[in-house]
Amino acid sequence: ELGGYRKGGYEGHMRTKLFREGIKKLLEVAAQKRTCIMCMEVNPKYCHRRFIAAYLERRGVKVIHIIAKGQQSLIHTT
Repeated sequence: ELGGYRKGGYEGHMRTKLFREGIKKLLEVAAQKRTCIMCMEVNPKYCHRRFIAAYLERRGVKVIHIIAKGQQSLIHTT
């Protein structure tokens, strides 16, 4: 539901029921335990994770980007 490449762009995908279902599942898991989403792209500025992070931040969820071992970033996308 939240996977990367989407024909027509990820922002369009964010308006779909499939995206909302994926976010719902992610938040359900995150309510129970520490949660991580991953992608091959290291830099969140160039990854679909930036859209997911912005969506979550607008809803009050703290997002921490793990850039490399021992390196974190609070890249605010809102």
